[in-house]
Amino acid sequence: MAQTEVRRYFPDLEYRSDPKTFYDLHQPLQGSLKPYLDGRLMFMPDASDFINNSLHCEWAYIANLDDNKFEVWKGLQSEPDLDNERYPQETDRTGHYPCTMLRAYDLENLPEQGTYLSDYFFFRDLTSSRPEDRP
Repeated sequence: MAQTEVRRYFPDLEYRSDPKTFYDLHQPLQGSLKPYLDGRLMFMPDASDFINNSLHCEWAYIANLDDNKFEVWKGLQSEPDLDNERYPQETDRTGHYPCTMLRAYDLENLPEQGTYLSDYFFFRDLTSSRPEDRP
């Protein structure tokens, strides 16, 4: 049923190989909520456990509607995050701990794009036209 639904609304999707799983089927639509908001798709793959694999999940972004926050999580964790009560603080088979939350923004008061990026790259506003403000 899911494959029929996806192919009906998105007949021109391009796949690297023939989709074998539900996740593979939705892969070309990743990063866009528009098909769901438009009511064209009813199913969304759940990869919520991927945040536990911080070797491969380098960054995670969560729209936490319970707390009305936009959360930024960072992977490649070699130490446990003792403040993190959401995810278990056990290493995976590669010796990495789950991602750790760096920051949470109010969904009603998100930062400007350039300012947001400067929070994580340690330089000034990327949208500035002044060379001294850019990386």
